[in-house]
Amino acid sequence: RRKEKELRARELERMGRSVSPFAAPLSRVIHSVLDNSMSPEEKIWVDRIEALRDELVKQTERSVTMTDYGAGDPGDEYSQRESAEGMVITRIVSDIVQGGGLSYRWRFLLFRLLREFQPKTCVELGTSLGMSACYQSAALELNGNGRLMTLDGAASLAEIAVENFGKIGLQHRVESVVGRFQDTLNEVLRTHMPVDYGFIDGHHDEQATIDYFEQFLPFLADGAMLVFDDIMWYEGMQRAWQ
Repeated sequence: RRKEKELRARELERMGRSVSPFAAPLSRVIHSVLDNSMSPEEKIWVDRIEALRDELVKQTERSVTMTDYGAGDPGDEYSQRESAEGMVITRIVSDIVQGGGLSYRWRFLLFRLLREFQPKTCVELGTSLGMSACYQSAALELNGNGRLMTLDGAASLAEIAVENFGKIGLQHRVESVVGRFQDTLNEVLRTHMPVDYGFIDGHHDEQATIDYFEQFLPFLADGAMLVFDDIMWYEGMQRAWQ
């Protein structure tokens, strides 16, 4: 662990000296995430969202039936036809929160990225129950500017997410768009261009991930940031990332 910390410190120092204008602020973001450092105002929002998540974890009797247009979980190996038509599944809210969402550190990373880089127009693919969207829209609220468009193919999940946005008072910072990404993404990008920030966290398939990247490109602002989750999902996602 000591060697890992030393390596981390050296790499972050090297990043901070890079000629790239994005390296130093990204280094600051990573430092703050590893140290879990935040201002008192930021902590208020983090605690509020985590309290909401704790409420969802307790919902062991509430089930959600949804149509999954993505690649499923590792090992599911949906065919292209199954992904296009959607697979109907039923899951417990508590299980979705604990098993399918981002860990706290990754949620906080998204929060810190938006606080540091101050994007105005943000797009997220993969809403689920809205926890990552809450962190991102809370950052925009603290920034005093910006709006998040969050897309998901499951109307039942989006309904709970919108409910959650209202519970913590962020409904004015985030808008839910329901439908398959191939049906909704282009219109969202075209309507809200230029896009400053995108979080790709849905349909974890090699070709789909590459396609979403290429679909975003014409609509991005100069200096825009794209964040990709689950790049180690399986070999296809690793190839897409490479």
